[in-house]
Amino acid sequence: MATTYTAGKYQAEVLDQGFTESASKGTPAFYLQLKILGRYDAGGVVQPCQQYERTYTQYLANEIGVNILKDDLKALGVQVTELTQLNPEVPGHESLVGRTIDVECKIESYNGKQMERWSVPRRKQAKLSRDAIRDLDAKFSHLLRDGTVPPKPPAAKPNSTDSPF
Repeated sequence: MATTYTAGKYQAEVLDQGFTESASKGTPAFYLQLKILGRYDAGGVVQPCQQYERTYTQYLANEIGVNILKDDLKALGVQVTELTQLNPEVPGHESLVGRTIDVECKIESYNGKQMERWSVPRRKQAKLSRDAIRDLDAKFSHLLRDGTVPPKPPAAKPNSTDSPF
């Protein structure tokens, strides 16, 4: 299957949610059925694009999968204490259906074919300022050197017995 969407950030509407299992191994998973509404441009503005349905799937084979789901839900503003809270068959469940969310498309190779993989983008980490990076460099750069460049000696500080010229 050729990919329709290119890698990037998109806006989508959640059409359905639930639990399923993979056809090949029977691995349990949580899914969101999505309708892609638009693609974010470099300026962060949603632009029109083809509107097809896609599926976000998070496999729950182990603790790592569950922790990824927990972090994805947190990024969407959802916190649950039990997976059953996401089950549409349970009265009072946490429904994402009808919500407009941001999703990210990555193009990955799977069995020799290019595939779209949809995920929930996480908040980007705040970047350190140049001054903060310089401070880190001054503190730890000696750990990064391979020994070929001697470190700079610290600047001599004048003391009370030193007199000016």
